[in-house]
Amino acid sequence: MKYEICEKTLSKARLNKYSQACGQDKSKAIWLYQCNMKLSQRFYGVIGLFEVMLRNAINEHYKQQFGDEDWIVNQCAPGCLLADDKEAIEKAYKDFTSKGVYTNDKMVLLSRSAFGHTFLHVATTVWGRKHCCAYSRIRHTG
Repeated sequence: MKYEICEKTLSKARLNKYSQACGQDKSKAIWLYQCNMKLSQRFYGVIGLFEVMLRNAINEHYKQQFGDEDWIVNQCAPGCLLADDKEAIEKAYKDFTSKGVYTNDKMVLLSRSAFGHTFLHVATTVWGRKHCCAYSRIRHTG
């Protein structure tokens, strides 16, 4: 594979770090890039599995902490855990309920794309802290 073709299709910025690591040797830079791609391919399945396991662990943790099967929907109220993603969560909730297919599991799956950045942020910043919202209890029981 010619360096110039790679540079044009992949971008100079992407290849520059490989080129720098190889002392500007273009053939070594391409080889290093290819090695990185192969290594990434090997980790892809493991990372995907870890993502599912982490998302499910977060879900189970907060279902227990809030005593609420629908904690994702109920925690999008102002001042609550997922308030920043209120629009995305409410849209998904309305879409699922209008089709008669709403479940908490569908919201957990959707968290990967629609509001996953917050869902994973919750895991790293709030995990283990008591973070409760009275609104979730009212909405869940009301």
